[in-house]
Amino acid sequence: MPVESSPDTGRSESLGQLQRWRSELAGVPELGFTRRAALLRDRPRPPQQPGTDAGPGSDRVPVWAHALLESVVAAERLVIHFQARAAADLAELAGNYPGLREHLATEIALALGCSESTASRRLEEAEETASRLPGTVSGRWRGILSTAKLTALRAETENVSDEVAARVEADVLAAAPQQTVPELRAAIRESILRRDPDGAQLRHRSAKARRRISRWALPDGMAALQVVSSATDIAAVHDCVAAVADLANTPGDTRIADQRRVDALVDICTDVLESGQFAGGQLPRQHRRRPQVQVTMPLDALLGSNSPCSLRGHGPITADQARTLAADGELRRLVCDPLSGTLLDYGRRVYQPPQQLTDHLLARDATCTAPGCRQPASRCEIDHTVPYPHGATSADNLATLCKHHHRAKDGGGFTVTRNRDGWTTWTTPMGNTITTPPHRLWHPPRPPQPPSEPTNPAAVTTTNSAIEPGTSPPPTDDDQPPF
Repeated sequence: MPVESSPDTGRSESLGQLQRWRSELAGVPELGFTRRAALLRDRPRPPQQPGTDAGPGSDRVPVWAHALLESVVAAERLVIHFQARAAADLAELAGNYPGLREHLATEIALALGCSESTASRRLEEAEETASRLPGTVSGRWRGILSTAKLTALRAETENVSDEVAARVEADVLAAAPQQTVPELRAAIRESILRRDPDGAQLRHRSAKARRRISRWALPDGMAALQVVSSATDIAAVHDCVAAVADLANTPGDTRIADQRRVDALVDICTDVLESGQFAGGQLPRQHRRRPQVQVTMPLDALLGSNSPCSLRGHGPITADQARTLAADGELRRLVCDPLSGTLLDYGRRVYQPPQQLTDHLLARDATCTAPGCRQPASRCEIDHTVPYPHGATSADNLATLCKHHHRAKDGGGFTVTRNRDGWTTWTTPMGNTITTPPHRLWHPPRPPQPPSEPTNPAAVTTTNSAIEPGTSPPPTDDDQPPF
């Protein structure tokens, strides 16, 4: 009669399979990525299901733990390798694009479903790395140099000459795969100082010319502000804010120091914006309006409901936050379509939109209407989708476009069509198309079936003195086109 195998026999066979798999994975040649991918796909199962062992001392635990860690390392190398292949294709695409090179990032962003700034950054990184850091590219192809280390090498050598960059790369590359990113950055900076000590001041001047302020959204109705400038400039800002915060530290004030400093910075900026003046001059206007913060809210939110609201340049905020802004602002009623939530239209018959129509367009579109672009409408141009006089100066035919996407439409090889419902279709020089819906100021609630009450199509916009945001920070995804 047949002899049944014992559980110990089955476990030993499983352990043997796993050990053979580990040996085979370890023996894959450095560039054998196809074989490595197949082994990861066909990895044996653990000798027995989790939870059936006696505990950490089981004979299968170390073997399975090693297999898991080795799988992570192998998968990471695959990811790096294919990222390098994608970067090489992007660099080659730059020399084979049928449209204007200026708008290649737009084409890539539409194809990948990412922001244009992300596409531009990836394209620039691919081209510069291929030409200036060939050893780094080789490390990426071999799957041993992570994206974070590539970014460190490129960023730290950005402002040195090609010759210095090559020498620095040669100095640090051998140890880079085993180093952490901070360790690699420190090694790069030390090598740069050794290879090019006289260029330090010149690089500082170049870096200061790129000083900037960026803003981006955070969860829970919060946002962040990043200021990049020289160390002395940042010290002046910090000391000023700290001094104003200390002035506000009166008995009974329960705020901690960080809270007082943030509030002090807001107070300084708000005072300037409310006065409309700084250093004896009047603040500039955008589309004939002073800088404003605009919050859009359903009428029921103004009356006390918890319906979501929207802050221009940020996105969704709570009804409580919106009511706080509305209490200090000037209310203006904007009627929205009860089904789509889009701002209702009205027409004009002149070339230059009158102020009311301009205000309507800025409120309706909120941002540049190119797919994925987040440039605030207040910083955009008013564009005739069908050029005037063939197209009317009306809300049906007008939209906000940033200068970059305006150039893409008028001479960059992109075509744009817009229907009366506000849906817009962009066609790229390569013939790819993407259709986007109109911006919704108000999101109609989903009533139970059948709806108990009709929805209210009114929305209210409030404005007060606060400034529009600048640009979005790296690298996230919430980002701006390359202006």
